[in-house]
Amino acid sequence: RFLRGYFYFELVKNFGGVPLITGFLLPEEIQGITRASAEDVYKFIEDDLKAAADVLPQRSQYAATDMGRATRGAALGLLGKVYLYQSKWQEAHDVLKTVIDEGEYKLLDNFGDVWDVDHNNSEESLFEVQYMYDGTYALGGSLTVITGARSGPGDGWSWGQPTVITTHLGKQPYCVDIPPSAKSNGLVTTSNKCFGFFCTLEISIQILLPAHFLC
Repeated sequence: RFLRGYFYFELVKNFGGVPLITGFLLPEEIQGITRASAEDVYKFIEDDLKAAADVLPQRSQYAATDMGRATRGAALGLLGKVYLYQSKWQEAHDVLKTVIDEGEYKLLDNFGDVWDVDHNNSEESLFEVQYMYDGTYALGGSLTVITGARSGPGDGWSWGQPTVITTHLGKQPYCVDIPPSAKSNGLVTTSNKCFGFFCTLEISIQILLPAHFLC
């Protein structure tokens, strides 16, 4: 239910209300299903994430070989983000405070380390997809090949990233002020302020900060 909630969240963010498929259906049974309202989809997501959080183990309860599995903290963290997208500020505050109070995660000392490959699955990360790409055998995920920087960190150029300021449904561009620490670490340049629709697969407890309300 965590993954279903995650995927429906991606759908409702991009398309608004979508058909709600709550169980296995045969192709002929899908005929005639119409869009649910965005409100109903969000309610469905909330219910899935709450149910997942009630039964999933904490990160510390998993063996090392289970790294990358959904955890209680991941479900609660994503639920908090779902609340934020609906302007449910108090609900978001309460559930994200639970994530912090349960003591499974903490912010890294160096902000720039959040995106450093040497800090994958760090103590700050709530959920990360575990995959790698092997160019020789064309195996594994290729998201980083498609959306990663072409010439190294900080050049601002890659496939799939807009080179102009973008807007979404008439709203302000998804732009943030780059933290000085990130600039000093060479992660970004001063011109690379608009992230467009490029999203990280890492859900961090830094979603509490406005700079992380991007994806």
